[in-house]
Amino acid sequence: MAQKKSKQIKIIQIILLTLVVVSLASIGIYMHQKNAQIAKQEALKQQALTRVEEVVDEEAEVIDWGIDFDALHEMDENVYAWIQIPDTNVDYPIAQSGKDDVEDKYLHFNLDGTYGYPGTIYTQKRNAKDFNDPDTVIYGHAMYDGRMFRDTLQYKDQSFFDNHRTIYVYTEDGKRITYRVFASMMWPNELILHEYNDFKSLDVFEEYLQEVMDVHDLQSIVDRDVKLDRNDKIITLSTCPADLNYRFLTLAYKEKVEPEDK
Repeated sequence: MAQKKSKQIKIIQIILLTLVVVSLASIGIYMHQKNAQIAKQEALKQQALTRVEEVVDEEAEVIDWGIDFDALHEMDENVYAWIQIPDTNVDYPIAQSGKDDVEDKYLHFNLDGTYGYPGTIYTQKRNAKDFNDPDTVIYGHAMYDGRMFRDTLQYKDQSFFDNHRTIYVYTEDGKRITYRVFASMMWPNELILHEYNDFKSLDVFEEYLQEVMDVHDLQSIVDRDVKLDRNDKIITLSTCPADLNYRFLTLAYKEKVEPEDK
């Protein structure tokens, strides 16, 4: 009986060891594929990015901001803008799903059409692509390796907030829109545009701005010296913090557009 029991224990040990080996192998394969995907995505991004630090002629009707939108369109025709927060890892194209695609396609799809993380920075079709809506909400994952919108979580820190107030959005028609961050906060896990009916009512938008200004908690920073009204245009960067019951929002108002419309 003892010999039989010993044999059964050995069989169980072998099965458990096999499961461990298979699990480790699966994790290894997954990590290899993930790292390969990350490298591919970064290479694709760099193909389209040749940004120069200085603009030679700011009076020109069209300024070369150093982003090759033709190359981006070869990767994905739905790319229509680029977002950059200086001195952070936020430096990515923005896409919006096509008319026959699901609204949040880019939550799970990459620029090269593959499924999975890190996905693509995107806006919903609820927003126009000209950044003239009251609030253009831009979505992105907060990847643990620091990519995508991970750095926006640092806006919880007052020093980071104070030193990273500028956000640039480059458009495919040659514009650079400068935004200034005025608030960052935890927000219930809801789609803002859906909850506020896409801000079709400017009264609602003005009430929302006041709601933002009235937020007081330890994980939020609001510059209450900023005075905004229904005629202002803002962007909201939305990502997932550790608590999935909330979203972390970074809000910025449109400060200027270059070159100016003539």
